[in-house]
Amino acid sequence: MSRSSFVMNTSSIPNQGIYRKFPAGLYISTITTFGAAESCGLGSGRTKIRRTLGCAPTVARSAATTSASAVSPASNCLLSRASTTAPPCGRHLPAPMAGFFAPSLTRQPHPAPVPQSRRGSLYCGFDLLAALVLGGPLWTDSPRCANASRRGSGIWFGGEFWAMADRQTNLGFEFLGLARRQPDRPAILGDGDGWSYGQLARLVTSFALHMQRQGVGKGSTVAVQTDDLVVHLGVLFGSALLGSRWVAASGQLVEGRGVAVTHWLQSAEKPPLPAPGRIVIDASWAQPPPDFPAGAAPQFPGFADPQATWTIATTSGTTGAAKFLGISMEAMAARVATSGADLGGPDARLVCLFPILAFPYIVRALGALHGGATLVHSYNPMFWSQNGVTRVMGSPTQVWTVFGDVMLRRRLPVLHVGGGKTTRDNARELLENFEEVVDAYGSREAGQIFHTAFRREADGTISATGRAVPGTRVEIVGEDGKALPAATVGIVRVISPNMAKGYISNPEAEARAFRDGWFYPGDLGRMTEEGQLEIVGRENDQLNIGGVKLNALEIDGALMSVDGIRDAISFTIPRETGIPELVAFVSVDPAKSREACYEEAREACRARFGAQGVPRKIVHMANLPRNAGGKPDRKACALMALSERRRTG
Repeated sequence: MSRSSFVMNTSSIPNQGIYRKFPAGLYISTITTFGAAESCGLGSGRTKIRRTLGCAPTVARSAATTSASAVSPASNCLLSRASTTAPPCGRHLPAPMAGFFAPSLTRQPHPAPVPQSRRGSLYCGFDLLAALVLGGPLWTDSPRCANASRRGSGIWFGGEFWAMADRQTNLGFEFLGLARRQPDRPAILGDGDGWSYGQLARLVTSFALHMQRQGVGKGSTVAVQTDDLVVHLGVLFGSALLGSRWVAASGQLVEGRGVAVTHWLQSAEKPPLPAPGRIVIDASWAQPPPDFPAGAAPQFPGFADPQATWTIATTSGTTGAAKFLGISMEAMAARVATSGADLGGPDARLVCLFPILAFPYIVRALGALHGGATLVHSYNPMFWSQNGVTRVMGSPTQVWTVFGDVMLRRRLPVLHVGGGKTTRDNARELLENFEEVVDAYGSREAGQIFHTAFRREADGTISATGRAVPGTRVEIVGEDGKALPAATVGIVRVISPNMAKGYISNPEAEARAFRDGWFYPGDLGRMTEEGQLEIVGRENDQLNIGGVKLNALEIDGALMSVDGIRDAISFTIPRETGIPELVAFVSVDPAKSREACYEEAREACRARFGAQGVPRKIVHMANLPRNAGGKPDRKACALMALSERRRTG
């Protein structure tokens, strides 16, 4: 994973400071209070990891004991003077921060306080902002949560209630509020990089100010292109604060298909977007715009309507051209709450292997940050083990790619697999490194739908327990829409409180997928007598080979049942005879014999599907074509096979 260009000290990690070279050669370090840059200087060279406020172990380890400027010859990094009387972290903010985060406040009579709620309350986080604008001290236990519903919100400060402008549920404001309560807790950990909640909140506010300066606001649609997680989160939360729509940049958008983008944002490491008026995010975005008045209160409007679209997601594209989904702030907040609840609390540490701009990553990352947990940004399983990772999420292919032949000394608690079917045999292998493997079935349209948890019992057998996600209803129906009995294969349909409204500018696709309050994901499945949901394929995964109809997903499963075949995608390509040819791409364990695996795979397919279900060609590939969500790209596979046929004759 790429490292951020905006790295600061993670104050919750003892005696660790991180100095990062910006493109212009600027180093930034921070003291352990909430995001205040106490020292910066010019230097050159590679990234340095040193003690807090020191470029070498000989320099004092904390702001409280650093009393003089010093220069480390090792990195040529200037250390400026820090206060010798710095108060404990999280209790007081240094003077340069005063007035920076403040909202507009109006004094009101005392209402009776009500218990703090997890959603719809902004986490009562604007007491931080009030303290900053008023110049008062911050005491972590002094503010009391007052009435902060969708029709209004406020804070306790100095024994009096201050009402704020009406705001609805907004994940951006909630994140800032949570950061106020736990500024020193690690939000992101990486291989040498780290951000506390306080530092990330300060960066998010700076990003929102820069975006606002560029004209982003209500009615805007922001497309972002970046490999930097911190930049991604800054733009994502910034769009929430400003009430604008967010979408990941793509070639389809650049061509003007699907969604009208008003602002194109990209980080400096990415190739220039071929889009008019693109905005490059550089190191200057780590601080407020130079012309932003010192002590002024930022005005972030948020969303006036919780049903207004915030994130725009693209479908996986497995059924053709990708479609665009508008997901409201309210629906997104519900999905994030579900994802966060799965993590098990603020002590959770999450690794997500999906690309950072992929929608599965966004929901899970927001779920972690919404619940006060920590994102671990690393592909190194040993780093996960050393840093207490509690949950890993990814597609089956991504998990196999990362682990390979790695065997951890101590198993990690949970692996959450999505984007591809996990069989009992797959789970058996994965349970070598995890205590529990959860096969997650869901879609961008409806969110998480059904979870099947695999565990290794004391006798060595693999148990499987399934349940629908709370609030979600799953049915298996026939062509007539009537429910089918257990164990009968039919069409899957879903009702979820987190469903998208429909597709953007695609009424035909919307009419097919969203009917009578149900969402039809296009999958075929059955419900067992025990209430387990088994997905057997997609409606469009039906392969017609000489009049024999086979399901591609089931063929994939038969191939992967062979010991040594880690991944498989089956597909057809046309032949002159008019009967399609069945082909399979597989990824074989390097320690196994390919030919032996191929022969066993053919026998497995012949036993289950007959002669027509045996691939005529089986080809090894290290990495099989899958989309960002981990689903097989059969169209890409067919194009590759046809290209090879033309090349070889």
